This record gives sequence, structure tokens and C-alpha cells, in this order.
Amino acid sequence: MEKVNARFMVTLWAWLTYGGLGARTRRGFGQLVCTGVCGELPCGWTHADLLPSQDADCWADLGECALPGTLPGRDALGWGALLPAPAPEGEPLPEFPTLAPRWWAGSVIDRRAGSLGEALHRAGLRWRWFRAAQDHDDRKKPTQHTRSPEWTNVIHGTDDRYPIAAFGLPVGYFSSSSGFRATVEPKLDGTPLRRASPVWLRPVLLPGDRWAVFTHVFYARLLPPGAQLWITKGRPDPLPPPEDAEEAWDSWLGGDPRLPSHYYGGP
Repeated sequence: MEKVNARFMVTLWAWLTYGGLGARTRRGFGQLVCTGVCGELPCGWTHADLLPSQDADCWADLGECALPGTLPGRDALGWGALLPAPAPEGEPLPEFPTLAPRWWAGSVIDRRAGSLGEALHRAGLRWRWFRAAQDHDDRKKPTQHTRSPEWTNVIHGTDDRYPIAAFGLPVGYFSSSSGFRATVEPKLDGTPLRRASPVWLRPVLLPGDRWAVFTHVFYARLLPPGAQLWITKGRPDPLPPPEDAEEAWDSWLGGDPRLPSHYYGGP
């Protein structure tokens, strides 16, 4: 019973810290907050342990370790082999998202925002510029003429490289000017599949009434073996290999303004 209680409490902590409610498309937005505890908690837990961190440095630390070593009962999870980071070179990605340092990373987007709206605006600009793979300027915003390489080279071209698949599938495209629509979706033996985004975004309130957005990535296998990407045009394309997917995730967390250049260069 002690191990069950310990695992439940760590799960509750993880849900309150990282989890949320709502549709797949919300990317982590919307969650519950613990405001009080009635009675005693098991395994040495206190009300304070269930409160979310309000310090930007603490959030930055969570991006490195996922589960703080100070959490009561963490050792009862039985994750001994999963906790050390980083993962050995060549070790395959897990089949599903795993809250363990070796397959987890996060970072804090901009600690200077004076309001929730400003923090979300800056995070949205960074996400849009990142997907567009263009040099970005925080003082500007994308326009209707901003195009991503996937739109230009894959949807309207012959390129079969689609690294943006690492950020969630299926992907829909629509041109408001022409009414053109296109879809990129994964299939296995002709059956459509779904891959929720491994990238999560979480607004966090910091001391001094400042706001930031904490983003984290679950490093896990994109899709089952044998799956392919199907574009509206009817041609199957290969999935980005795991090492390319990991590089794309690293680029997002590192604040890079574009995906690695080799995705769109070369032969």
C-alpha cells in the first residue's frame, strides 16, 4: 500500500505541475491547481509539496530533471533504470511518453512578460517563427506572406522530407486566398493514425506578477514501425528518423529561430 500511495502522490504532483485538461490541440493549456488539503497526506507529503513552483529558476531546473530529488516517495516509483540522464547513445526512444530525465527536456520562454497575454503572445511568435524556419524578429509578427518550407517544398513541391511531423500529426493546411486544402497524416496498413504533439506549453506565474511560458518535450517514438506519412497528393513519404526528430525538438527548446538547415538543403 505504501508503494501505491507513493506512486499516486507523485502522479498527482506531475498532473498538477505539468498536466492539463482539454483537447489534444491545446498543447498543455488548461489545468487544475491545488488550493488546500483536508487531513493528512500519505508518505510524508505536505500541502506545500503540491503547490506549483513560482520561481523561474525552479522551472528551468525541472526542464533538466523532470522530477525533483526532494519529492517525497520518488524512489518508490521503481524507475531506477530510467532516471539517470542522458540516455546511452544508440538507445531507442520509448514507445510512449515517459516522465524521466533521459527522455525529457524543458525550458522557460522569456521571463520578462508583465502579463499572461504578453507571455502567450511571445510564445506564439516564437512557435510561428520556428515552424516557418525563418530568421525571426521579436518586434515583428508573421504575416499572411510568411511561408514554411513544408508548404513550399512538400505540399507544393516534390520534397519528401517532413521533419515538422515530429511536432504532432496529422497536420492540415489551408489557403484562405485560394481555398486550397492539404493534409499530412500517418497511416499504418492503410489505417489513419494520430500522434499528439510531444511539445507542451504551460503559462507560469512568477514572483513580481511576471509571467513566462514553460515548454517541455517528451522524447518518444513518433509512430509504430511501418507507418508512413500520406500527403493529400497521394504519395507516401518516410517519417523523419529518430535522430532528426530529436534534433528538431532540441532546436525548439534551444530557442533556435529555424529547424536545422540540413533538413532543407543538400541533394
